[in-house]
Amino acid sequence: AFFRRGGIMLGDSTTADFPATVPVASLVYSETDRVKGNPIESLADGGDTIAQQKTLWQSNNQRKSVAWVTIQVGLNNMNPASSSTAATIAEYQDLVDTIRADNATCKIIGLTMTPAYENWTDIGWTPAGAQARWVALNDAIMGRGASPITGLDASVESHTLALSMDVSGNAALAVAYQNGDHIHTNTAGRTINAAAIRTALVSLGLV
Repeated sequence: AFFRRGGIMLGDSTTADFPATVPVASLVYSETDRVKGNPIESLADGGDTIAQQKTLWQSNNQRKSVAWVTIQVGLNNMNPASSSTAATIAEYQDLVDTIRADNATCKIIGLTMTPAYENWTDIGWTPAGAQARWVALNDAIMGRGASPITGLDASVESHTLALSMDVSGNAALAVAYQNGDHIHTNTAGRTINAAAIRTALVSLGLV
């Protein structure tokens, strides 16, 4: 019963524990929120794809009783040489549908992926193709484009916009928020990310 006031966060290394910073989950609640006893369990894991986070969700014992779930995953699905954009969006939709099937009453919050344009070159992915997929999935999460994600109770992109800088017309991670590379945010960036999550929770009456 205690956990029914809390939530689960799904994600990858941009929200999970990472060197020189802290997990986004640890920054979401204020001290006042914590006193109320609303727990957060982060299932975010570095390197995870959408499908891998679905597997972790399905194995979690609290999934049927939590009050909310955030989804911020997809960056590891952006390789244009792997699968397709349509298949990636379908995987995300399947994750949302799986969460809803497991928990009919929880609020599902979709957060867009953080900017990573300069990272595509760093890891050897075709920048134009990876960025096009990044834009398409983020648009789908926000209900835009040809294949909008359905079943979300809230969609959030304020953190992505705040963390972005323009590089040749593409959204890249701003230098001020980089944590040693072009994809992982530092604590200042993660604080922005966490604030966007808390704002969504407040708007849904969950804090």
